[in-house]
Amino acid sequence: MPARVRHTTTGSGLGGAWRRAHTRVMRVLVVEDSKALRERLVATIAGFEGVHSVIEACDTPSALATCSTAKPDVITLDLHIPGGGGFAVLDSLPAAERPEVIVLSAHATPQYRQRCARAGVRHFFDKAGELGQAVDLVARLARDRARRNPTPVAQRALRERSTASASLAALATLLDVKTECFWVLDETTRRVSMVSPGFEHVFGLSMYGFVEQPEAWLDRVRDEDVKRVGNWHDTDIDEEVRVELPDGGERTVHLKSHVTRDGDGPVTSVLVFARDTTGVHQLEAELEEARRLETLGRVSSGVAHDFNNLLTTMECAADFVAQARVPAEVIPDVELIRATCARGHELTRRILTIGRGQATDKRELNLNEIVTNTIDLAVRMIGPHVEIRAELAEDLADLRGDSFKLEQIVLNLLLRARDSLGGEGRVSVRTANVVDAPKLPKEIPAPAVELTVTDSGAHLDSSSHSGEFEAWEPRGLGAGLGLNTVRDLCTDHGGRLALEQTDAGARVTVLLPALRGPHMRFSEPLDAKKIGGKETILVVDDDLHVRKVLMRSLTRQGYRVLEAADPQTAAKLHAEANGNVDLLVADVMLPRTTGTALARELLARSPKLRVLLISGNPAENLQALGAPEQASFLRKPFGPKDLAQRVRQLLDVSDEEVKA
Repeated sequence: MPARVRHTTTGSGLGGAWRRAHTRVMRVLVVEDSKALRERLVATIAGFEGVHSVIEACDTPSALATCSTAKPDVITLDLHIPGGGGFAVLDSLPAAERPEVIVLSAHATPQYRQRCARAGVRHFFDKAGELGQAVDLVARLARDRARRNPTPVAQRALRERSTASASLAALATLLDVKTECFWVLDETTRRVSMVSPGFEHVFGLSMYGFVEQPEAWLDRVRDEDVKRVGNWHDTDIDEEVRVELPDGGERTVHLKSHVTRDGDGPVTSVLVFARDTTGVHQLEAELEEARRLETLGRVSSGVAHDFNNLLTTMECAADFVAQARVPAEVIPDVELIRATCARGHELTRRILTIGRGQATDKRELNLNEIVTNTIDLAVRMIGPHVEIRAELAEDLADLRGDSFKLEQIVLNLLLRARDSLGGEGRVSVRTANVVDAPKLPKEIPAPAVELTVTDSGAHLDSSSHSGEFEAWEPRGLGAGLGLNTVRDLCTDHGGRLALEQTDAGARVTVLLPALRGPHMRFSEPLDAKKIGGKETILVVDDDLHVRKVLMRSLTRQGYRVLEAADPQTAAKLHAEANGNVDLLVADVMLPRTTGTALARELLARSPKLRVLLISGNPAENLQALGAPEQASFLRKPFGPKDLAQRVRQLLDVSDEEVKA
């Protein structure tokens, strides 16, 4: 039987273009006497990338003739063929330009393998179990040869194949998107000819059943929305509908369809795109809420500023009354006004902190005062059947913190203890100094302040030491923020929260770093005799009542006071005084500019000028406004004594200290 050649150049499409591009990439000779196996090998190899043609031979004479004339690049050789056998073919192959031989034998004995190896064969496969490996080797050889030596036409075909692969990858990515889907309805058969996997997520339906029932998705659409999209297979739609899911949930889906007609005739197909827009609407709602809160924050900031001005006026006026000769029965009323001003001050600070997310005002304070004030507040919340015992260190070191957040720490620990007691029992609150570094965690330097809250509740068991704070929460109770929030408040102060179980309940310990070295505020109050002086002070505030109480307070102390309602007037008064102004007291927020800008302007003219900025906002905000480094800060509301002490302290600072 003469050798038969099967060329692969008859292919069509991209694969055919690739194979036609190679005039001689790789020729394969299949030598096999079994017709069924030979045809199977030829058909398989002919489809490989890089194979130009496949020649088949069924005996030794035809194989020898083909090797001489066609010069194949690869030979798959059966050793047991009629007319002389496969070894005769091996012996006839030239040493130079020897083709790659792949032996396929049903007798894969060691003797055959060794004899083939001596003949230069590198690949020997057993027909019974390694036929697939042999075929894979042919495919790999053809592909490697084609890509090592492509013709110009082949290079272009390779680029086209790469582009097509990228397009297919992009399509695969599109099909894998869960929040979007598309489908194509063939109107001639009333079947869905194509649907993407995202359909199941968007509508909660099986896409396989949908193929036969193209109207099934409408059953998921709310009844009031169906009428707007019910004619989706007759006309283009662009609508948003609500889809009810099998689990009872609901999502919003945007539908867009396009119909294709046979000229002016009937619709032949419909392409529909659907996108889950639930997340988009949620984000829009969150954005709107954020904008609303931002607006509320801006309004609350302005209201708090004006309210602080009112409180400053009231507190100063109350002090003026207390200093006057008034009946003794009036003094309690004055103290009530002062206490009300203090509560109003705390209220405005909380509005700024919570309503606008404003930076809190951390200052030097004593934890004992926080604990005492919080216990007074907590007594009404905890109830009459819970006894609170406080053991507070008399020499407790000061710390720097936010009084509102520290109150939240103490209050929520008391509420947690209340819940663990079931509304009846005893809670112990203790403060102490920790000066020994070995007793402190590495992240907290000595000295530190310790707060412990111990209760006699028994809501924990030995298995609840999971390290998670939720395990220490009373089950089914709780009016506080939770221990995780308390931990975050502690971390915000550079501290640490620890928990342990006692014989009778639980103990919560809070460690906070204490102040070291120089205090961050004037630590020693001035003697009453030292308050007052003869210096010149320029007071700048756009609020008339605040300005008047400031002037009255400072004038009573003997100072010469100049007043201005705006920066322009202040600059004019400073110039008229030839720069002989010792102290500038200015509100941070002024018409058309800021007190910090005014301070920088006047300091450029008078470098020895002392500066006191006043505001109801936290001191940290001054940095963003460009406050001079030597400027001091006094937060509204304040009384005449606070103002007098701060003014005297600033005026007593030497010029060298100001420069430093």
